[in-house]
Amino acid sequence: MGFKAPKDNGGSNAYEDPEVTNHPARCIGVIDLGTKDNTYLGETKKKREMILLFELHEKMQDGRPFVSNWWNTLSLAPGSNLTANLESWRGAKFASDGEREAFELSKLLGQPCMVSLTKSAKGNISVAKHGIAPLMKGFDLDAQVNPSMDFGIDDIGGPAFDTLYPWIQNQVMKSDEGQAYLAANPGFEYGKKPSTDTPADGTTGGMPDSDKPFTEEEDTIPF
Repeated sequence: MGFKAPKDNGGSNAYEDPEVTNHPARCIGVIDLGTKDNTYLGETKKKREMILLFELHEKMQDGRPFVSNWWNTLSLAPGSNLTANLESWRGAKFASDGEREAFELSKLLGQPCMVSLTKSAKGNISVAKHGIAPLMKGFDLDAQVNPSMDFGIDDIGGPAFDTLYPWIQNQVMKSDEGQAYLAANPGFEYGKKPSTDTPADGTTGGMPDSDKPFTEEEDTIPF
């Protein structure tokens, strides 16, 4: 699943898409989406979900960087998609179960990488399931433009929640934790465009169509 970037074209609904290929990028968002029902082969289970946001080196026509996302299960279990991507990105496996289990995901913010984009049957562009790798050595990645987002599910209603794009706020509030917050705080408003404009405002293109969504090895582990 991906989100598209609107361009200024006199009010039409056309969008710009990044090229579906490998991109130098930087992580700008680590977002806990909470717990949701997930149905597979007729069986429904609870699953904790997350999003990583990446600011791409590729620019839109107006000069702003594209932003894409990786949406998956929030799990650092052995063999999970998150663990596999972190070990690929770091260029090294975790030294122990303890190191892996204690890893702070907020360390990813600001970290450079390469991401491989994919396009779904519905046309949504996002980072591939196993699409995160180290940035190639010597590449001069542009400075970060968009503000970082560091959100845990317990931050609903707080300042960190207010930094999220409206479509991400909507997804958070669909979670079990979001629904519990709404029950305890009737009238809570969310999913609206921030009143203050930021460089990121507009790079997401609003809610995606669907609710579901090599480089040289580094000499040292970057995080």
